[in-house]
Amino acid sequence: MEILGEIQKPASIESLSSLMGFVENQIGMMQFRDEHRKNICLAVEEALNNILYHGDIDRGTDINIAFKLDNLGRFLIVITDYGAPFNMLLSDVLPDEMKDSKKDRPAISTRIMKRVVKDIEYKRLENKNILTFTIPRL
Repeated sequence: MEILGEIQKPASIESLSSLMGFVENQIGMMQFRDEHRKNICLAVEEALNNILYHGDIDRGTDINIAFKLDNLGRFLIVITDYGAPFNMLLSDVLPDEMKDSKKDRPAISTRIMKRVVKDIEYKRLENKNILTFTIPRL
């Protein structure tokens, strides 16, 4: 697996702008339609907002974003943090005010991520949250 780019910043709201600047730059180099690039950025921004606002991140930890290319030519966006276990893909991990009225449906932001990036995986490994977006070449 080839690493195309990587950034690590403090897990704070103040880092969101520089993290998203990196993401937009990396996605800008991908040969996708403009609308698809914009939607991928939106999905990543939603994930980062969920991590920063609801992920119970301790001060002094970092968020890492890596862009990778796998052996099948798919782009991977891997977001890692050392916050409390936090699987935003499940509806019951978000605070009540972030949930839809139907308990069995993910929050709006999670639905946006799943609509844009069809293959999203969460895992917890070595005290780290790992969220992977797999984006096939179009």
